[in-house]
Amino acid sequence: MCREPDMVGVIAFDDDIRLHLPPGSTPAHLDRIFRGLEELSPGKKTAIGSTFHKLAASLAKRGLVIVISDLYDEPSEIVKALQHFVYKKHQIIVLHLMDPAELDFPFKKVQSFVDMETDDRIQVDPRYVREAYIEEVNAFVEYYRKECSDRNIEYALTPTDTPYDRMLLNYLARRKALMR
Repeated sequence: MCREPDMVGVIAFDDDIRLHLPPGSTPAHLDRIFRGLEELSPGKKTAIGSTFHKLAASLAKRGLVIVISDLYDEPSEIVKALQHFVYKKHQIIVLHLMDPAELDFPFKKVQSFVDMETDDRIQVDPRYVREAYIEEVNAFVEYYRKECSDRNIEYALTPTDTPYDRMLLNYLARRKALMR
């Protein structure tokens, strides 16, 4: 029996769309997706909520929407935008990217941290902030975990030390196995 392969598209953005590849299903299209993602460079500011609202409004067919993001933007706006996808009957998976150092805060000596969006610098002595920092990060992760769960959105905290193609393919394989 012959089956149609699933079509996959990609939209990458910061404060504007930087890559838009409409859905396709050929091996060459998948190669274009991976090459396009590898050629992206990080932007400074993001507009997750407004971009998601535009995207949700523009998608004509229901489908699976996979969000791969650090979710560093206004949390309530992101959740409203995710709800827009749910309202439009899309299946949503949120792969919440975080660097292992963001989660573990393994620093022992005074560190200089740089805000990626503003280039502001701050020096921090980890001994004085580690406990409060980890508590805030855990609350941040738990907020998204709960909000996604409440909306039947799949959520997975995803470390950045795993290559994105392997991470995504492994997640989808686990998901498929669970659905059987």
